[in-house]
Amino acid sequence: MPLPAAPPVATQMQRRPRRLWALAPILTTVLAVPASVLLLIMFGLSAMAFDSCEPPTETTCPAATAAIERAVEFALLTLLPLILVWVWPRSARFNTVRWIMAAAYVAVVMTAVTMFLNIPAGR
Repeated sequence: MPLPAAPPVATQMQRRPRRLWALAPILTTVLAVPASVLLLIMFGLSAMAFDSCEPPTETTCPAATAAIERAVEFALLTLLPLILVWVWPRSARFNTVRWIMAAAYVAVVMTAVTMFLNIPAGR
């Protein structure tokens, strides 16, 4: 009677648990701290766009008001990829989606900073 075949030996890669799913969310969260500080500084400096307006209302400086509103809305949009990168299911097949969300976070932050930098001054 022949002996049963030995079970296949697990390679070192198969024995280790795959924890790479957390790399993209952690990186995105680490990037969120300096990005949020930068966006807060930009938001604080955006008030200088109203220096030539007396008093600063929507009727006296419509271009500056609209640009600041759009920039603030886009800055708030940065929260979406940051939350989604953590909420997405934790499995190896979604790692690509997580990295795309991390790249989207960087792109949204850079766009928000650019929008703050391009706020028209005054009227």
